[in-house]
Amino acid sequence: MVASAAAVSTSSTAAAFSTMSSSAKIVQRGFVNRIARGVGLPKTLLDGVDGFVFDCDGVIWRAGELCDPRIPGVFKQLRALKKRVFFVTNNSTKPRSVFLEKLKSLGIDAEPNELYSAAFACAEYLRLYQPRLLSTHAVYLIGMSGLEQELRQEGINVFGGPSDTAFNERMQKWMSEKVTAAGEKGIFGVFENIPIPGAKSEAGMTNNAGTSIEKPIGAVVCGFDPTLNYYKVQLAQLCLNEKYNPVKDCAFIATNPDAVAHITPDCEWAGNGWCVGAIKGCTNREPVYTGKPSSLLMDILCKGHGLDRQRLVMIGDRLDTDILFGLSNRMKTLLVLSGVTTEAEGSESETRADYCIDNVGEFFESGTAQEA
Repeated sequence: MVASAAAVSTSSTAAAFSTMSSSAKIVQRGFVNRIARGVGLPKTLLDGVDGFVFDCDGVIWRAGELCDPRIPGVFKQLRALKKRVFFVTNNSTKPRSVFLEKLKSLGIDAEPNELYSAAFACAEYLRLYQPRLLSTHAVYLIGMSGLEQELRQEGINVFGGPSDTAFNERMQKWMSEKVTAAGEKGIFGVFENIPIPGAKSEAGMTNNAGTSIEKPIGAVVCGFDPTLNYYKVQLAQLCLNEKYNPVKDCAFIATNPDAVAHITPDCEWAGNGWCVGAIKGCTNREPVYTGKPSSLLMDILCKGHGLDRQRLVMIGDRLDTDILFGLSNRMKTLLVLSGVTTEAEGSESETRADYCIDNVGEFFESGTAQEA
């Protein structure tokens, strides 16, 4: 059993900022230092770091609601202590502006340069390391509008994606024809008609015919796409296959490898791992991941703010993405039990978080958190 601790009360909001527990009760529990309820984060942790990096879903909110009503006050308190605060998410379905509005609706203030998504990191990576995609080449995009918006905002040429009307009309026509032809001359009778920009006609492809962009494909980008189908995967395979794409070093980028996603509150859904897996399965290519647990997202964050990652704390509810992300980046790690990971799983896992706490609302001693 975890040791119990009496709540520490105070009548002064100002005192709240100076009453961090200097002797927070921590119980060694498996692989996790379990912080008891009501005592707050240990002072040694607070004093030894410059900032906190928060996952969002399962940490700040779940099913659209705050995980704990004290959370907005916790953020005010952290800022009053001059601690930097950042938010990271592997969700590539929405642009950062939507997440900022979500935080605001929950009473949490955040600036655009404090929120980092896998979609934004993808756009930054392409801008910095694939500059040809800003001029002579294009990205073939599998993903939703959030990822597409982040790419286009960076000036990246995009082929495919939700807003590419010509691409989507041709895909729907192809899908319809495929079904019709399958009953007459076999399903493979229409596969030769998928064009890619810059494809060689001698390879059996129609050079740029019916495509929405004339630029050759220099990268395939894969984010979560619930409408993924054979057409999209086959086109990705062609783009990554040197037999058909004149660009011999076409890059393969994916936002994240998450196996499941929180789409509804009562069950988990197949995440971006299934989209990436379909392309990996037919190309034998491993993508560059831009979201958690890849270090690339943290590279961008630390470089942009001049921070030492070893003086940051990663807070998350998933061991395989959030905590692994923190550990691989040499950050301190804190597992919260408000999301998908149970206390038993956290204590038995080989992915060892430095600390474990019930939820973010427990960051400060009982009675000391500011009201939102």
